[in-house]
Amino acid sequence: MQTETVLPHRLPAVLFDGILLAYHQSGLGIFIIQIELEFDCRLDVQRLRRAFEIVLDAEPVLGCRIVPDPRRPFWVHLSPGERANFLVARDETAYAEFLMTPLDPCAEPQIKACLWQKTGGDRLLIKFSHVAGDTGAAKEAAARIAAIYRALADDQACHPEPNRAGCRDFNQVLRHVPWYVYPRIVMNFLRQTWRTAVPPRSLCLTFPPGPRTPAVYIMRDLSPERTRELAAYGRARGATLNDMIVAALYRALASVEGWDGRKPLRMQTTIDLRRWYIDGGKAAGICNLSLYEYPHLGRRLGDTFDETLALVSRATGHRKKDWPGLTDICLGPFLKLMSHDRMLRTMLRAARRFLEEGNTMPALTNLGPIDRAAVTFDRPPVRAHALPPIVFPPLIGFGISGYDGGLTLSAGLPASAASRAEAVLDALILELPHRA
Repeated sequence: MQTETVLPHRLPAVLFDGILLAYHQSGLGIFIIQIELEFDCRLDVQRLRRAFEIVLDAEPVLGCRIVPDPRRPFWVHLSPGERANFLVARDETAYAEFLMTPLDPCAEPQIKACLWQKTGGDRLLIKFSHVAGDTGAAKEAAARIAAIYRALADDQACHPEPNRAGCRDFNQVLRHVPWYVYPRIVMNFLRQTWRTAVPPRSLCLTFPPGPRTPAVYIMRDLSPERTRELAAYGRARGATLNDMIVAALYRALASVEGWDGRKPLRMQTTIDLRRWYIDGGKAAGICNLSLYEYPHLGRRLGDTFDETLALVSRATGHRKKDWPGLTDICLGPFLKLMSHDRMLRTMLRAARRFLEEGNTMPALTNLGPIDRAAVTFDRPPVRAHALPPIVFPPLIGFGISGYDGGLTLSAGLPASAASRAEAVLDALILELPHRA
């Protein structure tokens, strides 16, 4: 449907926008999420370009830049000359350059794309600003673009109504949380904080000194057959596929680092709260709705993979019954009272303290499955994966994404640190069992 809609020049920023903007400003990493889709056909370049242009209005925050006001950030719509968000790579080198190019949420659209028309089929890379949303939002945006692309085949004047009323704040989760569970959430937060801070050193991956640039992604794929085998193995032991990866990562880190049993085993994982608390598992707007879980093992690793898996599944199973992902909301009231500038200073002080104490636990981001139907353009991709943000040592973050039954394990980090992270991923794959 063709509509002529005048969008407001300025949009309010929600709390999560400010938090992720502070991450961006902190210099701890490059906070983008990327989705790569590989096809065995040619896509319509003009229709694709138009779909990426239309989505900037269809989901208004994507067509904005965020203004880092020291008191309260806000969004403003980009001018026509600032909205370019689609390019065609002249060759593989140009495509690779786009892959490693940061996205500036304070100056550019919150979503950009590059198409490489390689021999045998096209490859489409979608770059998404973490300030505007998390991986769940990035996948929703990719699905929206695919739907617009398909609609343009029948109606070149297609221009969907902008999602101006779509809620972007955390209230869409909290409205599903009864008031009487808040004391329990607070107690869980206090226990979690104690277990994370005492004793103040965690097993973490050490890196040789080196520059932050250039950065690279490292990836390892698990075939659909291997993934099904692992899922069956986990089910037989009351564990999820995610539990299997967490257990293998713990054992890989202990092996690569030569763990002596003294430093506590800690890990930060993500949880998409859409799936847990919102009917249909979809947010009302493009936004951040993921928080953290902390499946710490203390100083217990177990002598075998099965023993480690039992410890992990026990920890995650307990949390799944006790309002998972909500402990960190206890910080919300304090963060809302702060100016953005003060929040950034507080975050930098906390990060510096954790770095000095050696308490930088590894992170594992479950990027979730990419739905085949949702990212079908003319035809569905033959391969697809999502890539996590790039972080700088001593921080390390691994990602898991799924497509069409298979899994991709990945990490983004400086090239100077890549060999250490690759050693962990290789050790992780070796730790995963082969028998059902």
